[in-house]
Amino acid sequence: MNETKIVKWGNSQGIRIPKKMLKEIGIDNPDNQKVKMEVNKQKNEIFIKKEGHESRLMKKYGYLMDQPKDGEVDWGHDVGNEIIP
Repeated sequence: MNETKIVKWGNSQGIRIPKKMLKEIGIDNPDNQKVKMEVNKQKNEIFIKKEGHESRLMKKYGYLMDQPKDGEVDWGHDVGNEIIP
């Protein structure tokens, strides 16, 4: 288990995390890396998890990954040359 200290950082508190430990969870460049934090009050523990990277494609079209609609879709009446003889 690695140990570190909580230190005053301006008007806030900060924890320095060793570079080796960050590399173990796949953080090579920690600048602006988003993380999730969970607190377990009963055990006096704080968990820090690396937040997964979401691609621009998933951000834009991720909602399409929802469950497909069941049944047929009514597109309305034929308007042009849709009818194939």
